[in-house]
Amino acid sequence: MISPTLGGGVGRYSGLHGMIGDQLLSARVVIANGSIVTASARQNPELFWALRGAGSNFGVVTEATYQVYDLTSPTITNADYAFSPNASGAIFDWMAAFGDATPAELAILLFGNYDTTKGDLSLWLNVVYAGRQSAVQPLLNSLLAEVTPYRQNISEVPWNKMLYTNFFGVVPNAEAGCAGKGTNRSVYGGALKSYEKAAWNGFVANFSDFLRANEDARGSIFFIEQFSKVKVLQIPDDETAYPWRDVTAHLLWNYGWHKDETLATIERYGKHWRDKLQAFSGFSPQEIYVNYGHGDESSEVLYGAKKLPKLRRLKQIWDPKNVFGFYDSFVKRG
Repeated sequence: MISPTLGGGVGRYSGLHGMIGDQLLSARVVIANGSIVTASARQNPELFWALRGAGSNFGVVTEATYQVYDLTSPTITNADYAFSPNASGAIFDWMAAFGDATPAELAILLFGNYDTTKGDLSLWLNVVYAGRQSAVQPLLNSLLAEVTPYRQNISEVPWNKMLYTNFFGVVPNAEAGCAGKGTNRSVYGGALKSYEKAAWNGFVANFSDFLRANEDARGSIFFIEQFSKVKVLQIPDDETAYPWRDVTAHLLWNYGWHKDETLATIERYGKHWRDKLQAFSGFSPQEIYVNYGHGDESSEVLYGAKKLPKLRRLKQIWDPKNVFGFYDSFVKRG
């Protein structure tokens, strides 16, 4: 919980409650000189501001207190669909149609992975709705009227079973997805304001070719995470260091490999497609959620030009020698 908080913390309930960082009430932090301080709205409020969006640059959080909400819905609807790559156009049209109007109760994730049984890329669409199936079914039907999945599962489950139901129950498995043991990982991130269907169809076709041609990279996956921003946008922008409340969908590429010689291929491929798709993101300048950063992005892309002057000033106060500089961008590259 604390680690995502420090970068802002996006998730399926963002539309209902805001980001995880928005729920932080206070934190105990080991700062650069070794002392322990409390950061909250009343104690060290500027440090508290920085912790929610650029927190990994300011200390080690040993304890955190959060706002907890009453249960929104005891039952959630989880819908999983598996599609072949040629369904991508219909899926992107469907996701794009929501745009800024994605309902607060709705979260959509598209997951691309190599299906060993089919020998090709498979597109898994996970839809989570905080409510009963009858309420979300019309939205699902509008997609299913255009394209047919080769596998599907729709169920109403208790809220605390959600993470073990998503994506046909596969992703939480320690042997699957991005948690696979013995696999090296290289992560790239991005963000969308709007979808450019032609560009994304091109990526899907190319990613399919890439995985077929590179056996050692077949553990690679990508996510498009379209979380509602209803509540996120209700939080004043200047309340936290997190800069990108206007993002429609977050992008995450998680490339996997085993052989050392595969890394150079993955790095070239990852940077090429991140940059190419960001050029069609609808954002200028670009925006990337810092928790999904690769590490080569500019300070402005990760932290926002508007927030940087205050972050740099606070860095000089709380960590002038850049002790917590491993993830730091706005000091190293100015």
